[in-house]
Amino acid sequence: MTEEADHNLDALIELTADVVSAYVSNNPVPVGDLPALIGQVHAALKGTSVSVSAEQPQALKPAVPIKKSVMADY
Repeated sequence: MTEEADHNLDALIELTADVVSAYVSNNPVPVGDLPALIGQVHAALKGTSVSVSAEQPQALKPAVPIKKSVMADY
């Protein structure tokens, strides 16, 4: 793995631990359900980090031709 990938994985694991610990400190969770909860939170956070390529913006067309938009009295 590259350093950036290692850093991203470490950050993802740290965020997962923070979210799960905050949730568990305020909500009763059976011990047997903790691994599933950790997995769900990890998957949700990992899903937010996937980059989506943006669509290419369409070329904008002026509403009025430039020659008609500039008048002599301006």
